[in-house]
Amino acid sequence: MREQEPEANGDEVRALRRPGKSRFALQIVAVFLVLIGLVALFGTIHGLRQGWLIPSWQSLSDAQGSIIASLVTLYAAALAAIMGPLIFTGQISSMQAASEHALSTIDSQIQRLAEQLEHIRKVVRQTEAEIQIGVEAPFDPEKALLRLEGIREDATALAQSIVEKSRKHKPTKEKTKRKWPGRRPYYNTLFNLGFITEQQRNLFVKLSDTRLLKPADVTLEKLAAAEQALKELKSEPVRA
Repeated sequence: MREQEPEANGDEVRALRRPGKSRFALQIVAVFLVLIGLVALFGTIHGLRQGWLIPSWQSLSDAQGSIIASLVTLYAAALAAIMGPLIFTGQISSMQAASEHALSTIDSQIQRLAEQLEHIRKVVRQTEAEIQIGVEAPFDPEKALLRLEGIREDATALAQSIVEKSRKHKPTKEKTKRKWPGRRPYYNTLFNLGFITEQQRNLFVKLSDTRLLKPADVTLEKLAAAEQALKELKSEPVRA
C-alpha cells in the first residue's frame, strides 16, 4: 500500500509560487530596459546621420558628459543585474536572492550618481558665486574677512543715512545714538522706532553677525550672501 504524501500547507504553496512571479516580473523589467536601450540607440544613430545631434554632442561640458556617462553605467548595471538571473536561472538557487542582488546593484549605482550630481552642484554654486562677486581664485579667507568688514561698514553707513533722511522728530532720532552703530541692538532699535522694516532689520543683523566669523568659517557662499544682502538693502525704499 502506497503511503499517502503529506499535503502542502498554504505557506508552502505560496513559497513555491513566488519564484514564478519573480521571474515574470524580471522578464517585464528586462523587456522595458531593452526597449529603452533600443530607442536610445536608434535615436543616437538617427541624430548622427541627420546631423542634428552633432552640435549638441560637441558643446557638451565636462559636467554634462559625466552625468551622461553615469546614466549609461547605471543602465548597463541594471540591465546586467536583470538579465543575469534570467539567463542563468539554473545556476541561481533562489530567485529572491537574485532579485535582492539586482536591487542592491542598482541602489549602489544610483547612490554613486547622486554623489556625482551633488559634487557638480557644489562646483556650479561656487562658480556662480565667483562670477557674482568677482573673487579671484584661489579663494583667500583672510581677504574675504576684509571684504566682509567693508560690507559691514557700508551697511552701517546706510543705516545711519536712513535715520538722517527720515522725517521723524529729532528726539526720536536721538534715541538711536544710545546704541553702538553697526551692532545687533542698534538695528533692533531702528526697527522698534520705525526707521526700517522687519526685512531690513533681518538683513542688517545678518551682516552684523558676520563679525563673529573666523577665517576657517568663511566660505565663498557666505561672502556672496553678504554681498547680496547689502545689494537688497540698497534697493529698499527709505521710510519717511
